[in-house]
Amino acid sequence: MGKERLRSAGAESSWEVAEVRRLGHDEGKLREFWDNRFRALYGELLDDISESGRHGVIAEYIHRLVKSGGIVDVGCGTAVLADSLKLDAIRYTGIDLCDEALAIARRKRGSLDLVHDSIEGFQPKDRFDAVVLNEVIYYLDVPGVFRRVCEWLRGPRVVIVSVFSFPEGIAALEIARDALTVMDEVIVAKPARKLEWNILVGWAP
Repeated sequence: MGKERLRSAGAESSWEVAEVRRLGHDEGKLREFWDNRFRALYGELLDDISESGRHGVIAEYIHRLVKSGGIVDVGCGTAVLADSLKLDAIRYTGIDLCDEALAIARRKRGSLDLVHDSIEGFQPKDRFDAVVLNEVIYYLDVPGVFRRVCEWLRGPRVVIVSVFSFPEGIAALEIARDALTVMDEVIVAKPARKLEWNILVGWAP
């Protein structure tokens, strides 16, 4: 992958957050925005080895805490997290609003359970053992996200949050720390490119 396809520093992510907030609840415009972003960048980027570290950490948390059962990957994008999971033990469901992302996911990853919906509109058929919010909460109403996903959980109510370390991401992480009983937290760093992700796992109230 050429350097021009790699993730930039936080300025681009801050621009994305500002655009999503500007579009508000207009799902048609949000779909168009994310379709364009996945065509331009994320459709290839998320499969690059430079992005793989956090997926391995998230998968390890899932296998340690869930072992077998169902997880829901909110804003799943191309569902690349599923590549790191033992799908004979873990029942994976991904939800995303972006048509382009889900088309790529189906092309690359076959018959996963993928749902084209928003977090507000999603109505699960069954409860899950864990929710994954991987690089998504800063695009949403963070307190509202936790209230919504808690309705989908059973058992120990495990929530895993990963944020790219830029100002909006760190602010969202602080809200996540307050919303959850934190079990563990780790930083995945790319020193050569000065990039970091914060990954937090906790129990929902």
